Amino acid sequence: MIVKSHPSGRSFKWLAEYLGHDVKAQTSDRVAWRHTFNCAHDDIASAVDEMLHTYRDRDLLRQAAGVRPGGASIEKPVKHVSLSWDPSEKPSREEMIAAAQSYLDAQGWGHHQCTLFAHSDKRHQHVHLMINMVDPDRGTRLRDHREFRKAQAWAHDYEKSRGRIFCKEREKPIKEREPSPPRNVWEQLRAVQDISAYPEPAAEGPRLIDYNQPRKDWQREEWRALKERQKAERMAFFEHGRMAYRMLRQEVYREVRSTYRKEWATYFRNMKHGASKEHLKAMRTGLLARQSATLQEKCRAAALGLRADRDTYYKDVLTRQKSLRAELAERQSAGLTSPELLLDQKHRSPPSIAPTARTREVVSGPRWTQRAGLAPQQQSARRWLDFARDRIAGTRKKEYPTNILERERERLRTQRADRGKRSERGFEPTGGGPEL
Repeated sequence: MIVKSHPSGRSFKWLAEYLGHDVKAQTSDRVAWRHTFNCAHDDIASAVDEMLHTYRDRDLLRQAAGVRPGGASIEKPVKHVSLSWDPSEKPSREEMIAAAQSYLDAQGWGHHQCTLFAHSDKRHQHVHLMINMVDPDRGTRLRDHREFRKAQAWAHDYEKSRGRIFCKEREKPIKEREPSPPRNVWEQLRAVQDISAYPEPAAEGPRLIDYNQPRKDWQREEWRALKERQKAERMAFFEHGRMAYRMLRQEVYREVRSTYRKEWATYFRNMKHGASKEHLKAMRTGLLARQSATLQEKCRAAALGLRADRDTYYKDVLTRQKSLRAELAERQSAGLTSPELLLDQKHRSPPSIAPTARTREVVSGPRWTQRAGLAPQQQSARRWLDFARDRIAGTRKKEYPTNILERERERLRTQRADRGKRSERGFEPTGGGPEL
């Protein structure tokens, strides 16, 4: 569950028109349904008119409730909040309405006038709340103190009540949570990412081949199974790239924040001691400009290093897949089956090369990812690649079990020797080596 509080506005009608229609259009295809809380009318236009009159008559409501004059002014009475579910969740309308009411109660706004707009233009289910910030009973402004923390606590409790936690950071103490970059910084970091978004391949079991059918049929099935397996491996590699680049961006952001922490502390110290607005503005502008430039430079350098490592790994994957296809063709030409080549293993793309929490050094060039060290999974992957290269080059010592495959190999060797076409490579069993 993601709770997002949008900037407050001045016009109920404008926000209702925006949420009740498609973007820059008069149609309303994206609106799945509408609902109202604490309004005399379910019609959105009538509810908007009711909310507007409540705002205009706030002084009369204060007098009727015996509230003393003064208090916080309400220049922007329109509050906008959105609740978003994970794409894997498919809540019903009743569940979304109940969640919105639960959120309002958790914030202490359960008695405020509110309209709901459910949209269906995204992959995830989400609903927008337009809340009247004027208390309909007292005419006072709603209390939004610690709104963000209350929202995160409610979202965590809501996910627990549904039996699945999507945000692990909410389970940590507040001081130990990893801060997320602001929207503008996130957009800068995302622009550095240079990888296509491939969908995650579905997990499927191994293809079962009936070897009792004619030879051409089971050979065709073997090729189809091998191609599907190799395609799934390539798709998993690209899907993993999204996570690798995301981890990289977060690590660079943490490093840059740590670099400029002392300068920001100086800025807030000057603000506390009453420095002039002109001096604070100039100081803040310079800090933001230098921090943004450093962030882009270091993130781009780190991304280049990660991209180079992933390109090298991908070439190795293609080479290995090519050798498997050549081996399958050679075995089929000899009339042998190859079930061991077609076992559907769990293909894992290379581990993220982004630095972990143990390597808190500042990014300073394309070799930044190399200084982060190799994770155990990456070491295992490199050993597997060494095994694949040795097997292709024919330098690894081959140990053959005494089974049907060994007997077939000896028979074929004898036949080729009789024809003067003895094979130097021979047949070797596949498998072995650590998984990716």
